[in-house]
Amino acid sequence: VLVVAALGNVMGIALGGTLAQHWGWQNTFIAAGCLSLIVSLFALTIKDYPTTPLASGGSATEKITYAMRTLLRSPTVNLTYLGSASLLFIMSALVTWLPTYLGRFYGYTIAHASQTGAVGVALTAIGAVLWGQAADRWGVHNARGRLWVPAIGALSCAIVLLAALTLFDIGSGRLILLLAVFFFAAVVM
Repeated sequence: VLVVAALGNVMGIALGGTLAQHWGWQNTFIAAGCLSLIVSLFALTIKDYPTTPLASGGSATEKITYAMRTLLRSPTVNLTYLGSASLLFIMSALVTWLPTYLGRFYGYTIAHASQTGAVGVALTAIGAVLWGQAADRWGVHNARGRLWVPAIGALSCAIVLLAALTLFDIGSGRLILLLAVFFFAAVVM
């Protein structure tokens, strides 16, 4: 599901920039809103599947409180939440900031900048699949393998981002590393 969502983002970012360059951003937002309305109308025709009632034994508030208390007692869970939030912050900042950055410092048009940003989102989809496969494979041989993969991905993301922002001037080296950050940050998808 996340890969399909990422591919939708790739198309939206690439097409959005191209349409904005030719029609203006207001018309692009109107077109996106109309398309979203059409898709949401189709969603009304989707049949819901039957659900089973929740087990009894306590109020909903008590069940939620128990589940949250149990989860938050684990340092592994807390660190995973913190790491995931940090990587999602990095990806969100890059998706938001990259097209403007490419226009300002690389001289890209809106269409070119959005298409380059779409490459980053595509690398996120590819990374999500490959990181997931790596975690599954390592998890078969090592019980902690599923924990090591996100740790390695997060550390790699930090190193690549730091290198992009400190070792390279504006140019293709920095751009390639900034796009690679999308791949490494996808470890939390």
